[in-house]
Formats: sequence, C-alpha cells, structure tokens
Amino acid sequence: MKPVVVVGAGAAGLGAALRLARAGCPVQVIDGAAGATSLSCGAVDATPWEDGDTALRMDGEALRLLEELGLYRLGGAVLATTAGILRGAAGADRAMLDVKALPRGAVLVPRVEHSGWDGGTLARSWSDTEMARACGLTFTAVDATILRFREERGLCDADIAARHDDGARLGWLGERLREALGRSGRCVGVILPPWLGVEGPQAEALSERVGLPCGEALAALASAAGRRFERVRDRALSRAGAAVRRGWVRRVAASPWTVELEDGEAIEASAVVLAAGGLVGGGIAYDPSEAAAGGEVPEGARPVFRMTMAAPGTLGARGRPLELPGSLFGVPPESIAWPFANDPLMDRVGLLVDASGAVQGAPGGLVACGDLVADRPRTWLEAWRSGVRAGGTLCAMLLGRENVDLHDARG
Repeated sequence: MKPVVVVGAGAAGLGAALRLARAGCPVQVIDGAAGATSLSCGAVDATPWEDGDTALRMDGEALRLLEELGLYRLGGAVLATTAGILRGAAGADRAMLDVKALPRGAVLVPRVEHSGWDGGTLARSWSDTEMARACGLTFTAVDATILRFREERGLCDADIAARHDDGARLGWLGERLREALGRSGRCVGVILPPWLGVEGPQAEALSERVGLPCGEALAALASAAGRRFERVRDRALSRAGAAVRRGWVRRVAASPWTVELEDGEAIEASAVVLAAGGLVGGGIAYDPSEAAAGGEVPEGARPVFRMTMAAPGTLGARGRPLELPGSLFGVPPESIAWPFANDPLMDRVGLLVDASGAVQGAPGGLVACGDLVADRPRTWLEAWRSGVRAGGTLCAMLLGRENVDLHDARG
C-alpha cells in the first residue's frame, strides 16, 4: 500500500497519523515548521476558554490516543496565567500547577530577577481573583534564588526549561525552594515560571523533592509547553512507525494522489490528510487582491483568504464558499477580525468538509482536520479530535472497516 501522507505535524496531524499507523496503514508525515500547537501555552481546551466550558467531550479512540501520549492531565483544571488571572481548562500539560487540586491556604510564588517574571505583581493579581477566593487560596511572593547563573536572567523560558531536564539541576532547584518555603511559613503549593523541562514535564519529580505540589504558571505563546509537545510527538510517531519528512508542500493532486514538495520531490499516496493549520499554522493566508497590486489598481477582486498550497477543495465559512468582495481592494480588515466584528470571518474561514472530515468537492481519499477546517473552534482538543476522526475516515476507506482495533499494530 502506498503511504497515507499527513500534511502537518501539530495536534491534528499527530492525531490522524497515530490513528492510521495504529490501524496498520503506512504513514508519511510532512512537517513544515512550528505551527499553532508548537506555540501553544499548555492548556487543552475544547471551546474558547473565555466560554467557561471545561467539559471533556471526546470519543474513546481520541481519548485513548491522547492518554497514551502521557503529556496531558485531563478532567478539568484551574490554571494561573502569566497575564495575572486564573482560568479553567479541560486539561493541561502535566508541568502546569492545577490550583483547583490544592487544599485551601497560601501558594508560594518565587520572586526572582528575570525579564519575563514579576512574582510580586502576579501574586497580588492572582490573589485578587474571584476564582482564588472560591478555592480559598492566596498567593505569597517570596524572594528565592532559583536561577543558578547570571546569564539566565535574559534567557527565554524554553531555554531555562531545557536546563531542568537535568536531574542535578532539578535537585538544586528543589533545595532552593525548600529554603524559600522555610522563610515563608506554611504553604500548600509552589507556582513557578514555565521552566520545568522540555524533554518532558518535570513538575512531579520536583514536587517529590520539595514535598509539596509544584508546577508552572500558564505562559503566553512559544513557552516550554510547545517544545514539550514536539518532543512527545516525535517519540510517539517513531514508536508508531510513521515516517517524518521535513519540508513544505506546494501542491496536492489527485488521480493518483500526489503530494509535491517545494524542493520538487513528489510523493505518491493512497490518501492525503490536510492538517496544515489555519492562519496561525500557515495553511491559510490573508491575501486580499490589493496585496499583489502595489500602487496600482488590482486587476480584479478575489476572496481575501487563500490556501497556501494548491489542493482540491473550497475555502468557505458559515457552510458556504467565500464570497468575492464588492470592491477591487477587498474588505476593510476590521470587518473580518475580532474585536471589531462579532463572529468574525477570520475565526471561521477554512476548507469546507463533511461530518467525516472528507473535503467537499474533492475525489475520495482527501480529508482535512484541525484549524484548516471551516466553522470549528480553534482549540487544541478540537484539532486533536478532528485529526483522529479524519484518520478513522481513511481507515474505513482503505482497510474496509471503521472500528479498527488500535492495538492491532502495536507489536
């Protein structure tokens, strides 16, 4: 059998690749560059977190595969963010501190000289939230020597996190935290900058050394959580026997399915999964007609979004194809983006697919998932769930059965 080519290696692409590989399909993953998953903060949500919905709705296959990654703690959590708020999540990277799981009391926040961490301000801000009061928690800033070298004051979070993969460095951090706890009085936990490992989450190992629950705060984009996902993803694909090819896809063509890379290589496939991401991941580009015109009048109007690779299918939103703008110069950007528009087009645009993930208008064997799909939440769990579903669709087509035992190909 020719391989199933999965274009993209984020949450959606990984879910599809593992679903296919575990069913016995040969899989070739094309990984272009870091996308939305690699930039993720460590929370896993099914809906936008502002909605307050932390329910975990996932079928058995998607849940089993996710649990096997070993990176995420599922079932609802309350996380402290470096923006100074507490927020709920359906699950989180195991390096994160779930403050909901702590008993009532004080949480130690180290005060340390680092450009990305203001322990005093964060402690006051977290303490002054309704969620902290509901949990019976206060956050106490305490001076602590948790950076070992002066040059670390300017290092990015992920680089410091990588140093804590070393057991000796993690042990040193545990000793410094115990010293800080001795000066702070009774505490029920310790919350730290996002520095607890890259090869894997080190929060549990640190908690054992300190004798209290320890974990990271939820950081902004490009934190250590994205690098941890990449390491876990690469190990999971290797165990599953999926091949990985670095490169950018220029074109996907049918009859037979062929994936053409920018370097000219063409890969023949039995089927193709499009999981290249949306506007953040690079699968969709904002490209109004005036962008190519320079100082001249555009030759004609065109939709303001396009796919970054040539492939069958139609970009759309709200269940229908994108419309041509009424002006040669497109539409005002503020009319399609938050916060200027309710239910903005930018949050919805993607490939139109059916309920199984099959791309509408394309020959059989082409599915799409993740942020590349129209009208679906741009969340981690939705990307994962749609990837596993898309992989199952191709299992049914290629292997002739929908409910393939995920244990079939593990040996």
